[in-house]
Amino acid sequence: MIASVLSYPVWLENLNHYSNLLLVVLTAASVGTTIAYVVLTRKNLKEFQRSIRQERAAKHLDDIREHVVSPIHNWVEVVSQTLAGTGSYNLLRLEQLDSKVRKPFEIHPAAFPMAGFHAQLYSDAIQRHFPKELAQYDSFRNALNSLLDDVVEFARTSCESFWKTTKLAPPNVFDRTVPFVSFEEIVQAWLRFAVCGLRAEHYFQGALPNRTGLFMQGNINALANDSEESIAVWLPDVFKLLDERWKGEKLGSRVARTLTDAESVRVALLDIQFAHNLRGECKYLGY
Repeated sequence: MIASVLSYPVWLENLNHYSNLLLVVLTAASVGTTIAYVVLTRKNLKEFQRSIRQERAAKHLDDIREHVVSPIHNWVEVVSQTLAGTGSYNLLRLEQLDSKVRKPFEIHPAAFPMAGFHAQLYSDAIQRHFPKELAQYDSFRNALNSLLDDVVEFARTSCESFWKTTKLAPPNVFDRTVPFVSFEEIVQAWLRFAVCGLRAEHYFQGALPNRTGLFMQGNINALANDSEESIAVWLPDVFKLLDERWKGEKLGSRVARTLTDAESVRVALLDIQFAHNLRGECKYLGY
């Protein structure tokens, strides 16, 4: 007896014949899909990271503008007004530590406030992002400090000379009706005219017999109290010596140069203010 031979459809036989090839194709397709998924995922991840970095960079740039650029700009404005003889500050800061003792004021450089300034952000910005622009401010501040130190030395030396020429006592903080002179305050007021290239102006005011108060712009208190005739003798010599020393030490030209430097700082700050992108990497960006 001859056993019957099983017969399969042609397509099933072909499938069986090409099964290994089909497996390879399916495997390749699966691998390709996986690769495509990985590539797409990697691309999306990079886009996400780029988006996060852009958000951090924009926030960091805004912080630099708010806590570095804006405070410096406001500070430069105050300094410029002072160097131009306007505003509410003087080039000299006067202190009298013991108000009960009649003695001359101590002379110190002007102290200009910088509200809202963030020192750590400034350090990051000048090192990582805007070294060229902020170097302008750094240089300006050094030049200003040097100028103020020399103005203070000019004032101290001048006042030491003036005190040797008078018998009048220093001011009493609580009573300026008695005879006195405050050379430090006179020099402080004189500087407001000097930085503008103007001649110092003064006036007398007072109702006491044989005694009057000396006043100058920017001072609500008398700078000296004596007879008008007596003040008129020594005051011109004070102004003359100040004028000669100011010109001889070329402090006026240094004030003018410092004002020019202030304008350079403003331009550099505008470059940061209008910057579209934040250059460089730093810890604030997550690096």
